[in-house]
Amino acid sequence: MEPMRRVSVCPNPGENAVAASRPFLDPIADLESSWRSRPGCGNSGHRRFLAAVMRKKCGRVVPNPIWWCILETIRKVAISKNWQMAITCQARCIGTLKQVKYWSKMKPPFVFQKVSNHGSANPIVARLAIQTFDLIQWLRAADDEKKMIIDNYLELQRRLLSCFDIHERLIAARRKALADAEKVWGQGQNTVPHVIGLQEEVESFLFAAKTYLREVARLLNNLFQANLADDSAIFWDPKGGDSRVAVWAQRRFGANHGTTKMLASEADWISEIIRKRNAVEHPEGKSGTLKITNFEARAEGVLPPLWAREGSDDALPSDIYKDIPIMMDNLLTMAEDLLVDAIHANPLFPQIIFARIPEEKRNPEAPVRINATVDLGQLQ
Repeated sequence: MEPMRRVSVCPNPGENAVAASRPFLDPIADLESSWRSRPGCGNSGHRRFLAAVMRKKCGRVVPNPIWWCILETIRKVAISKNWQMAITCQARCIGTLKQVKYWSKMKPPFVFQKVSNHGSANPIVARLAIQTFDLIQWLRAADDEKKMIIDNYLELQRRLLSCFDIHERLIAARRKALADAEKVWGQGQNTVPHVIGLQEEVESFLFAAKTYLREVARLLNNLFQANLADDSAIFWDPKGGDSRVAVWAQRRFGANHGTTKMLASEADWISEIIRKRNAVEHPEGKSGTLKITNFEARAEGVLPPLWAREGSDDALPSDIYKDIPIMMDNLLTMAEDLLVDAIHANPLFPQIIFARIPEEKRNPEAPVRINATVDLGQLQ
């Protein structure tokens, strides 16, 4: 199912912004307060009569815009001290009072608003949201710290879903390009497929991926109190040495610790994402210039869309449609593994164990990858 968000709205959205922004009032208390501030406005019997009408017809709470109209009418009648006008006013207000009585019993309506095209069946939603909610309970941390971590993962989910949407659009565009080319080939003519919007979509993907890595840096700080910069550059060293996050992990856990080895191994693929994005932002710089080629006819056949960083030490082109899914999977599993490592480092119970669910055995409605439980054998 797709997540929906409940939004409570004003029962009378047609009123102007000033009236709608006022809080709901107690009409009797406000009326009495108004009369106390205006000692000459009507005698006590008149006030009790009007108060009784309000109490009987609409109860204690009236939607603000209507109440202000009624209060103004009553105020004018009270000033005039004209009982005939009061009776006429009562007759004219009966319909409004009945409407107020009906509205005062209404519950605020619900407005269901679609906020995402992706539900729990999407692996990104299942593994960065649902799975995180299940695993976070095993981490020894204060509630406010857990909330920050959950917020990190929800932001990671949003960023990675942007990458997912870009990939889906690229697949759709490639499918259309090939279908159009097949029609031309079927007519005995020559053509080369062309993916519309390839350059723009690829650049957008690199931006979203780099922003995702920046959020991973924030997550690392919240999980381990690492005090590193909230910057994707911490994951790789342009000079080829150990990254800042690898150096931190060696000091924190030791060179042979699993978390240290994991963070050190991320540098290769993370650096390529960052370098490709830098090649877009700073062409002809240290990362080269990103060159994206669409389908291209060669003597050996039609080549698929490729990308490469020309002018750099690694200028070999590679298949865009093969690289992007691998990058997305790496981004996803890295965020998952960081939470598992954080729980290992600071578990709620030492008997916690994790199980990785094979892809073919995952629930298609919520395909989480990792489960946590307590090893009952260690309790004995």
